[in-house]
Amino acid sequence: MSEGDVTQPGRVAFVHSVRDLLREIRERPALWLNAKTLTGLKCLLMGYEVACAVHDIAESDQLPDDVPWEGFSEWLARRYDKVGWTVDWHRLLVEHSRSQEEAFDRFFELLAEYESSG
Repeated sequence: MSEGDVTQPGRVAFVHSVRDLLREIRERPALWLNAKTLTGLKCLLMGYEVACAVHDIAESDQLPDDVPWEGFSEWLARRYDKVGWTVDWHRLLVEHSRSQEEAFDRFFELLAEYESSG
C-alpha cells in the first residue's frame, strides 16, 4: 500500500453497499458479530442505517435495489399467516426458529427466496 493510498486492507475494503455487507456477514459472521444471532445481525443493520442517516447518505445514493428487505417483512407476514400484524422480519423469524443461530441462517435463506420471487 502506498503512502497516499487511503483504502483499508482486507475484506472491509470490499463493503460498498448493504448487499456487500450482508454477503460478508453471511460468509464470516464471527468477523462482524459477537455471536451468530439474528438479533446481532439486526443491531448491526440498524447501526448501518443510523450511520447512513447521520452522514446524509440517502438510499438513492446507493444502488437502487440495495435495500433487499424493503417489502421483506410483509412477504414474511404472508408466509407465516400474520398479515395485518405489526411484526417485523426479525421478530417473525425469531418466533419461528428454535434458536437465534437458526433464525440467522433462515434469514439468508428466506431473503434469497424473497428476492428470487420478485
